[in-house]
Amino acid sequence: MLGNSDAITQVVYNLFDNAVKFSRPGGEVRIRVSEYSISVSDDGIGIPEAQQDAIFRTKGSYRRAGTAGELSNGLGLAVSRQLIEALGGSLTVLSREGEGSTFTIKLPLDNA
Repeated sequence: MLGNSDAITQVVYNLFDNAVKFSRPGGEVRIRVSEYSISVSDDGIGIPEAQQDAIFRTKGSYRRAGTAGELSNGLGLAVSRQLIEALGGSLTVLSREGEGSTFTIKLPLDNA
């Protein structure tokens, strides 16, 4: 398994890449780091509420083309959540379709 910092870096990269992929041209992507969490937010196309659980599943995962038609295998968020949970943390999403998404990583301080 990846080391803690490598795993966290990979997850943040994946969240940032997704935020860019699903943002509209001229949109904004923000990364916030605090003592307790890392959040990646965008003002992109958002995720329908009914699909928000599916984005973290490896089987029957939710697939959606990016705003420029980029393809996705639909596994990045599932793998990201598995990595963060293996470190004793959580990866959650708050999203509204048409308004954007915020993905938040929370980790125990001793694993960060």
